[in-house]
Amino acid sequence: MSPSSFATPTERSAPPRRILLADADAFFAAVARLVDPEGAGRARLLIVGGAPGSRGVVCSASYEARQFGVRSAMPISRALKLCPDALCVPVPHVACSRKSREIAAVLERFAPVVECASIDEWYLDLTGTERLYADRTAEDVALAIRAAVLAETGLTVSLGGGTSRLVAKLAVELAKSKPDRPTSGVFVVPDGGEGPVIVFARAGQGPADHRLDRARSRPVGGGAGGLRQLDLRGLPAVSLKPAVHLHRRISEIGRADWDACAANPAYAGNPFIGFDFLDSLEVSDCAVERTGWGPQHLSVEDEQGRVAAVMPLYLKSHSQGEYVFDHGWAEAYQRAGGRYYPKLLSAAPFTPATGARLLARPDVDADAARAMLLGGALAVCDKFGASSLHVNFPLPEEWRWMGAQGLALREGQQYHWENRGYSGFEDFLAALSSGRRKTIRRERRDAQAEVEICCLTGAEITEAHWDAFFAFYMDTGSRKWGRPYLNRRFFSLLGERMAARVLLVMARRRGRWIAGALNLIGDDCLFGRNWGCVEDVPFLHFELCYYQAIEWAIGRGLARVEAGAQGQHKIARGYLPKAVYSAHWIADEALRTPVEQFVLRERAGVEAEMEWLAEEYSPFRHAG
Repeated sequence: MSPSSFATPTERSAPPRRILLADADAFFAAVARLVDPEGAGRARLLIVGGAPGSRGVVCSASYEARQFGVRSAMPISRALKLCPDALCVPVPHVACSRKSREIAAVLERFAPVVECASIDEWYLDLTGTERLYADRTAEDVALAIRAAVLAETGLTVSLGGGTSRLVAKLAVELAKSKPDRPTSGVFVVPDGGEGPVIVFARAGQGPADHRLDRARSRPVGGGAGGLRQLDLRGLPAVSLKPAVHLHRRISEIGRADWDACAANPAYAGNPFIGFDFLDSLEVSDCAVERTGWGPQHLSVEDEQGRVAAVMPLYLKSHSQGEYVFDHGWAEAYQRAGGRYYPKLLSAAPFTPATGARLLARPDVDADAARAMLLGGALAVCDKFGASSLHVNFPLPEEWRWMGAQGLALREGQQYHWENRGYSGFEDFLAALSSGRRKTIRRERRDAQAEVEICCLTGAEITEAHWDAFFAFYMDTGSRKWGRPYLNRRFFSLLGERMAARVLLVMARRRGRWIAGALNLIGDDCLFGRNWGCVEDVPFLHFELCYYQAIEWAIGRGLARVEAGAQGQHKIARGYLPKAVYSAHWIADEALRTPVEQFVLRERAGVEAEMEWLAEEYSPFRHAG
């Protein structure tokens, strides 16, 4: 029996995870060829993404065009300079959407769990199917999937397999057949063979038929000792002065000094980077060592000894409450012999909202302050033997700056509503298609028919309101992720310290509070944070979280509403895809390079998917 067989294990109580990643080969280009066999179908050099001379980017290119250096997310103008003989065609959005659904339907016949990662990628979890595929290896199953997809859709998919998503992602790159390297289109990493595949990905080598369990390479991780050596070669030297300080609590820095940096006009008005929000998380014991969030905040002093710059920083023993998911990296690294935790994280805890992470007073040189803070964070990595530094949801300019310093840049997506100068909610509805207007009016009518809705802020919010909302929060948290991150004390502190920044949208039925949505108010944005209910009312979630937020933002002249993480259902309600960012530095080069390669490919996919979602599903009349 091969190492990657699905036969029922006998030597371990629980079988390893069996994950496959199906990646449609040159998806947009392949679909373009199917729908236009006489044009794109005959073009050997094909670029899909926009017309020549447009400001669009490459969504996909034929493998022949890629040999000229054409890559996804590259500007069309640059791609045509590299490959001037290529045929450039627009994305066939409708056909791509249809073919994506057809592929997903085939995959669902082979696996109990299929998760769409993007329009052209799907993760299949085959864990627990050992009896179903008793005498078939993982490669056999993957080849059967590949054949079925080709027969039923006319498209090819490459399949990579392993014990985690990251390993499957790396494996699928080895599975892909290229003009100079034909393969079977399938590559499965055996249980225990994860270390060598990471090294091969780092080196950018290794044919798909190479036996990774026999590969000669240095060990990955090397146990605890393998993580102690901090490699700073990828970053410019940053001189650390005694004025860089480490603080176990934000209160050691103090409200005045911290907020002097947070009040910089370049990013002032974000409630999540201020002293009161971060200190409330620590005082309430939500973001402390016991919960896996050990504060290690940094401050930089000027020549007069005054605090000139600060950085929120936490030593993490897990990856919960971050909303930028690196669990696959951790799992793959640990299976390869490394130790991923502790790690360092710069973020606003439990908050997927963009905000400054390298905060400096307005009279301080921003780049000099950023360099000092980043150098200090890397020194903290060394001090604690942390595997990595992660900066989640930074400002776009910080993100680009960190990329220039050598950090790996990752991109995700959220769904934001933007105020286009609407005079009221009906004016916003007038910008939508007639079908969406009717649907939203019906949803609002049905939700409001059964409840009384109150928008509370400032002194209007009492402890009784917080008692009710905490019950909603606990109910939702217990059902979604088992243990909510915030405790009752935190909400009281929020009300005491930041009441003017809080908008609590509450629903009452027959004199009893039954649901609520918590928002924090920025200078130009309303941030949706938490929702919960103790009774079910049709469409009440949409009403409290989305429609009331839009109406309130219009009335106060706010530029946008950020409704939190995830949720493609928000698009139909006026919240369109928006890029969010993170930056990552890994101490061990054996993990760093494959992660860098992974986020580069992921970023191109995210950008293409956002464009596709906005064009395909936008509810606005003028879209497309």
